[in-house]
Amino acid sequence: RDVSSVLRSLHASPAFARHRPFPRDLPASSRLFPRFLPDAGVYKSGNGEPPRRWPLPSTAVSSTSSPAAACGTRGGTRGGGPPAGGGSSGVLRPASAAEEAAAAAAWQEQQCDTVAAFDASTGQEARRRRYREEMEQRWADERRRQRDERQALFRERRDSIEHRRRESIELQQQVTAEERRQREAALTALWGRRAEQLAAEADAFAAAMMEAPTDVEEEAPMEEEEAEAEETEVEDDDDDEFDWSDDDGPHPDETADQQRALVESFESEKKLQDDARAREEAHIRRAIELSLQAAQQGTAEDARRERHRLANAARKERRRAQEELRRRGGDDGAGPSNAPPGGQ
Repeated sequence: RDVSSVLRSLHASPAFARHRPFPRDLPASSRLFPRFLPDAGVYKSGNGEPPRRWPLPSTAVSSTSSPAAACGTRGGTRGGGPPAGGGSSGVLRPASAAEEAAAAAAWQEQQCDTVAAFDASTGQEARRRRYREEMEQRWADERRRQRDERQALFRERRDSIEHRRRESIELQQQVTAEERRQREAALTALWGRRAEQLAAEADAFAAAMMEAPTDVEEEAPMEEEEAEAEETEVEDDDDDEFDWSDDDGPHPDETADQQRALVESFESEKKLQDDARAREEAHIRRAIELSLQAAQQGTAEDARRERHRLANAARKERRRAQEELRRRGGDDGAGPSNAPPGGQ
């Protein structure tokens, strides 16, 4: 009761007007939540401190003065003096000048003590507010640092995955180019060997064709003198029919037939060889085409497997990054649950 009467009297006094935490004409929400008051100078103590809070602490009343003196009354009188008749009578008398001065001095002392206590509590509130702002700034800095670190880690992992993907693609391209070069070299060598074989066979066939008449002449040798004699004899009697005997060797018509049959056999053999060679070349070409198709299909399959492997690697990296982010707390605004070391 004494504290409430002191506060009521101080609040009603004009000297305490600038220390009022809020005026009476503000709405009830502002009186209930004075920390959300507008930042005006009339609500401050004048030295840049934040608005004061209500109610005042219990230390606002000085412990050195009596409640009666603090209230500015004595014995229920407004003047502050003792009751008339030495306190034994109910008759009131006006207070003397000394009593009025003593009451005023006591009231002034009580007012100064209350204002000092109020200023002390306001300073403590200002220190608490500064500490709270400092801690909020520290939390914001720590969250920003963690976010920057996570973003840097994510960029590093993304660049690493991209670098590995490019290396894999370049390696696949190099392997494909090398395989193509080897296939082309093998095909060129094969066609070169076939061309050499065909040239050798053609040379052998030409040599055989050149040596065929010589073989026929060797089978039926004739002396030079006999030939000259026969020629002269034929020239002498052209009208006489020449009788060819077995002793004279093979007949020229038979020799021509033999040569013709030999050439036909060579041509048929050459045709058979050419047909067999064409079939073999067709088989070789088909085998090469099939091998190229298989190689292309294998390259496409390898590329598909590589893409699948890279996609799995990227998925695993993302899952691991999410697990790491979840383990480290993330930026979920949970506050104390993911407090950094060395915090409050």
